[in-house]
Amino acid sequence: MLEILDPRTLEPVPAGQTGVVAVTDLHNFAMPRLRWLLGDTAALSPDGCPCGLPEPVLQELGGREDALFLLPDGTLVHGNFAGQLSRKYPSVAKFQLVQTDRRHAVLRLVQPEPDASGAESFCREVAAMLPGVDVQLALADHLEPGPSGKFRCAVRAFDLPAAPRSGGGASSK
Repeated sequence: MLEILDPRTLEPVPAGQTGVVAVTDLHNFAMPRLRWLLGDTAALSPDGCPCGLPEPVLQELGGREDALFLLPDGTLVHGNFAGQLSRKYPSVAKFQLVQTDRRHAVLRLVQPEPDASGAESFCREVAAMLPGVDVQLALADHLEPGPSGKFRCAVRAFDLPAAPRSGGGASSK
């Protein structure tokens, strides 16, 4: 069973709304996984399956849950926007946007051919997508992959605060 949950309350979200992916596997009799959080974001289609079956269908995959940035007003913005913006800047070879807390982020940038105006423009565009967050530019010679060996372009380096729950049962990993 697949569920899409609010990342702060872990309550189901309506179809069409992005949330974190949770799975329940009742076929594993040795150790069933109940509402196992995969660490990914997605949204279910409000239209269901075009074949007519009543099962839910994924409308979109959003990326990793820890790339959801939290704005000071509580809004969540997925960090994949930065990858889209970077395409406008040929001088940007590699970047990493890390939100260190609710009001601060660092944009680490590698430019083989230094272009100060391009780096600053990219940083301004990133900051415009994160209102209320102070985005600092940090130029680097190279950027290292994370402990898994994968390189992540957008990372939230803190846990989301839990939102108040509206009754109902608890959800867990």
